[in-house]
Amino acid sequence: MIKFVGGETFGDCLRPAMTVKTQEEADQYLKDYTNFILEERSNEGKPVTPDRAEQIAKSNIGYYAGYFSQETRVRVENLFNCIHPILGPASKPVTAEEAFKLGQEMAKHPEQFRNRLDHTNMPVTFEPLKRRIIWRDK
Repeated sequence: MIKFVGGETFGDCLRPAMTVKTQEEADQYLKDYTNFILEERSNEGKPVTPDRAEQIAKSNIGYYAGYFSQETRVRVENLFNCIHPILGPASKPVTAEEAFKLGQEMAKHPEQFRNRLDHTNMPVTFEPLKRRIIWRDK
């Protein structure tokens, strides 16, 4: 069984999630990763609710899955019930050129991407947290 073990980097935390194959593993991984986010945010004096921590976890997992094959991305999105927060669902793939243009537009006009950055329609910003990348409330 694949288990969440934490780590020093975003990749350390999320790389194992890309190998999850069963719903049981995904549920346990998401629970453990959500608890990790709750603890990290609390330790930094920026606590979040358990629901918000789960939303952050799903956004991170969906984002990280974008670095992998279409097959992996679809599987991860289905198992974790998440999507890529910028590119959208894997069921509607974008070309490399479209992804590049999205990145350029997001850099120029981040306010126009607010709803895409968090599919739960909560205001977010992207920031490093102890060398990890997470979504956080404004």
